[in-house]
Amino acid sequence: MNYPRADRMNPDLIKHNIMGPNPAKLLEELLNKFPLEPGQTVMDLGCGQGVTSIMLVKEYGLKVFAVDLWISASENWQRFRKEGLTREQIVPIHEDAHQLPFADEFFDAVVSIDSYHYFGLDKAYLGKHLLPLVKPGGHLLLVGIIVDSYVALPPGNAFPAHGVVEGVLHFGSLMFVAGLSIALPVGFILILVQIIMGVIGRSAPALNLFAVGIPATLLAGLVLLGIATPVMAEAIMRILSDALDTARAIAGG
Repeated sequence: MNYPRADRMNPDLIKHNIMGPNPAKLLEELLNKFPLEPGQTVMDLGCGQGVTSIMLVKEYGLKVFAVDLWISASENWQRFRKEGLTREQIVPIHEDAHQLPFADEFFDAVVSIDSYHYFGLDKAYLGKHLLPLVKPGGHLLLVGIIVDSYVALPPGNAFPAHGVVEGVLHFGSLMFVAGLSIALPVGFILILVQIIMGVIGRSAPALNLFAVGIPATLLAGLVLLGIATPVMAEAIMRILSDALDTARAIAGG
């Protein structure tokens, strides 16, 4: 699936501020199925560091109230201002999802991307805390892979569908390839360091390899990690995106 709106988002914003699966792609997939009209008032509940809130304003032209308990409103406001947003477009709020300070029927929609399972486990939560805030005919748009997974893998079902089993196997192979591709460059250099230390040990038997080799290996590892981390960032983001797509395919059955 293509994500043109998510791809237009500032990649540094996403890379440094996501708190789970890529929320921009989740949001775009959700709003492709349940579109909202520009100018509508929306609450982004559990917005984290505001990636989805920024996207709702920039890509969809919505008026957004960005609510989160873990990230302060001041921190999110600085991030919103850096992205060129104004107080007329977006309002950051630091509040518990059970104590939302809004009038009844205030919002055209409530969006919650991969966070509803943190506060919505109480069966009474939806009707008591969220539904009263949405206008008649409004929308509650909730995305959570964990919630969807219960549809694909219902509790007590010992025989998941063939497609689910195939997806799980593919997910396992993806994890193995991802771990190998991340660890291989540094691991290969560290093996070379050990070979070099072995050659030095044979050339100078009096040299205490434990006193020299361990610090040299640690130093080489730290230097290599510092060099490789920026290079691996894009690869890791791509791997996470592929993993998200696979997980959603499994969760969708």
